[in-house]
Formats: sequence, structure tokens, C-alpha cells
Amino acid sequence: MRIFKTLIIVFCVVSIAGCKKPVFDYRKKYLGDYSFSVYQARDIGPGHYDTTYSTDGTISKGSDLQSIMITYTSHKTVELILYEDGSLQVKNCSYSCKGAFESVNKMMYTIYWDGLSGESTESVTGTKK
Repeated sequence: MRIFKTLIIVFCVVSIAGCKKPVFDYRKKYLGDYSFSVYQARDIGPGHYDTTYSTDGTISKGSDLQSIMITYTSHKTVELILYEDGSLQVKNCSYSCKGAFESVNKMMYTIYWDGLSGESTESVTGTKK
């Protein structure tokens, strides 16, 4: 009888300790279809190039539990780390790559990089449809 009680206690402890609370996916509220405004500027040698355009796109889940994918043209997808406070950082970026969700319906981020050939900036603002 004593072994039986011990087994029940051990089973209960293992069951309670082994139960993991489901992870809350805070990315869900930001996912969906967006209208994006994109500003790009490049300074290469003595020349300067800049353009602004609008396009439709999506924000979807990224490759891990903390990232999102922003697709705003057929050839432009950026993966960002989304922190619980809504701040953003471009994944695997070695330059200045930051942004944030101002609300669940509006976001922006900027990537700035420079090198021997010049410097570039890309700023993206998105509004949920």
C-alpha cells in the first residue's frame, strides 16, 4: 500500500511539473494585409538616388516564435524580430535596423547601412487594412 501511495505522489508531481502552459503568440494581433509606403535613398559616390512608392503586402509569422515576415513586393521580404512591447529589429542585421508598431494597425522600420561604396536607407511604414 505504501508503494502505491508513493507511486501516486510521484505520478502527480511529474504530471504537474511536466505540464507546460501554452505559449501566448503575441504576433497574432499584428498579422494580416497592409498598405505600405516605402522610402529608399542611396548615396553612391557623388550621386544620390531616392524614391518613394506605395504597395500592398502582408505581415505573417516568421521562421521562429519571435519573428514576423513582411512582404511588400513580389521580390521584397524582410524578417524582423518582434518583441512583446511591439518594437522591431531586422533579423541578422549588422547595421542600424530598428522599428516598432505604433499600434496593432500601424508599424514602421528603418534599415540604414553604409560601406565603401556608399550608404543606403530604407524606411517602411505600414497600415493594416
